[in-house]
Amino acid sequence: MAATAPDRASTATLSIRLERVECAACADCVDGDTAIDASAVTGESLPLEKDPGDAVIAGTVNQSGSARFRATKVGAGTALAQIVAMVGDGVVRTADTTSQA
Repeated sequence: MAATAPDRASTATLSIRLERVECAACADCVDGDTAIDASAVTGESLPLEKDPGDAVIAGTVNQSGSARFRATKVGAGTALAQIVAMVGDGVVRTADTTSQA
């Protein structure tokens, strides 16, 4: 059976109630309230309170509370993926500059 691409127009909401969940997508908080540890991405040392309507960055970790999120960006479109790509480009450029010196 051949695999088919998901319909990008459809939306799905996944409800998970766990204490510590890593967010693998950039998302918007739909309901609930929680504190998100974004230190790995932003360097912010304190958890950030998230309420409905607030955006959440991929690579962050839910610290407390319970909330539902709707993914807005996944895979290469996430902020985390873009940061990783920029760091990788910087490493390549540094290596090229070093080898030319």
